[in-house]
Amino acid sequence: MLISTRTLEPALSHFNDRNNLIKQLDLSSDSDNNSFYKWVLAFWLGSNITREKIIKHPLYIKCEAFIDLGYSCILVLDKQMSLLKQNSLAYKILQKNLFEIIQYYNVNYPLLTQNPQTLFSFFANILAKIDSKACEDISNRKILELTQNTCLAELSRTQNGPPDRLATTQVSNDVTSLMKVNPFNIYP
Repeated sequence: MLISTRTLEPALSHFNDRNNLIKQLDLSSDSDNNSFYKWVLAFWLGSNITREKIIKHPLYIKCEAFIDLGYSCILVLDKQMSLLKQNSLAYKILQKNLFEIIQYYNVNYPLLTQNPQTLFSFFANILAKIDSKACEDISNRKILELTQNTCLAELSRTQNGPPDRLATTQVSNDVTSLMKVNPFNIYP
């Protein structure tokens, strides 16, 4: 486990706790055997500092595309949660999904470099279970559906292994393709 659940839970609910956790993860030294995985977690939670550290690490080559897909998915969850009231059922559903994804990574982080398809399949399974019909409010239901569809579309790119570098670059540079896959216009 990279960090304790007691530290993780409040970090996914409160801005200041998240920033403190990101700082803690950012400060992981190269001598820490898990520093790469901690930096990835910090990046997924919103750190822009660790991106440079991650790219320079030798393990980066093994999971480059997966790191960006994880970031994209978590960014979508965060963005959609910000559109909801914290006491709404839709918010609680997305928060639970975010926690489950991050907690699974927190415990099974070696999968990122050893078998990323398994890691991201678990993420997809969590998101596939979102039940938008549980929400009576139509706008909240739409947010849940859109979040689920967008994240699953992103994660489906991991089904056949990581995309090759050229294809990734072409898709990243094709704004029309991004808008079709990513209706929030969030650029990875």
